[in-house]
Amino acid sequence: MSKSIILALALAAPAAAWEDTCTQFSQIYTSGQDLCETMFGDAFKYETNEEDAFTMWWFEAGNPNNAVATKLNKTTAASGYTGECELEYFHKSGPPTAEGSDFTECHPWKDSACCYEATVTTPTALNEAYGKGYEWDRCGKMSQACERFFVQEACLYECDVNAGLYRKCTDAQAADPTNEACYENKWEMYKMPIKASYCDAWYDACYEDYFCGGEDGNFFSCAEYYSGQDKNNDDGGDLPGWGLILIIVLAVLLFLGCGFLGYTVQQERKGEPVFMPLHADQLRKEQSQPATANL
Repeated sequence: MSKSIILALALAAPAAAWEDTCTQFSQIYTSGQDLCETMFGDAFKYETNEEDAFTMWWFEAGNPNNAVATKLNKTTAASGYTGECELEYFHKSGPPTAEGSDFTECHPWKDSACCYEATVTTPTALNEAYGKGYEWDRCGKMSQACERFFVQEACLYECDVNAGLYRKCTDAQAADPTNEACYENKWEMYKMPIKASYCDAWYDACYEDYFCGGEDGNFFSCAEYYSGQDKNNDDGGDLPGWGLILIIVLAVLLFLGCGFLGYTVQQERKGEPVFMPLHADQLRKEQSQPATANL
């Protein structure tokens, strides 16, 4: 690689400075349990007794998580059950409702969803919904097998009414400005039991993919790190994608220009200049033409 191209890439490095925590899943997490109980903070719990655990995806008719919630006594009046969508961010208010035929990305929840179709149209929409730093592929494109688990988790969070049964903070806590952990927090989940086999499959699918490791492998810690790096670049050090492309193109042109200049100098030294004065060029042409007799 030429020095000019290396220089261009070095100048562009600040654009991806926040990616220096990117590490393989196998180096961040030790197992499926570690992944499920670390990646999203305390949102999920690895449950080996799968009759008492929820899943993030299914193919049969009806939501199997409803039966699990009932078995765990999460749908009784004593537990505070309302039958409504308890998580609050992009979620519906009130009970889950059916969506139309165009509800395809999170299709298991089509007949009873706490999410709107507009929120979950595509994997890209789910990935980018919460802004910079919260994308699951911020360390580069993931394998399809790995990314599907992130899509499924996002669908569970956005669409499943049972996710709200594990909301971390009550309405009273979320309304209390003195409660730093819960004030205005109606979005965070706490220890929803997930089938061990699902967590293990997620770990296997993403084993060789890259993710933001940070200090603890926590999705939210990574986002905070990203935000900090982004603020540090507010002085103009952050280089947009088009800027990187422009620098590389200019570097390539500079490299080609230097190469051509070197070739020109070499030809001059050999007495075979690439460019000659116009009169010399014309004289050479005349000398190369055969003489014609005068008639």
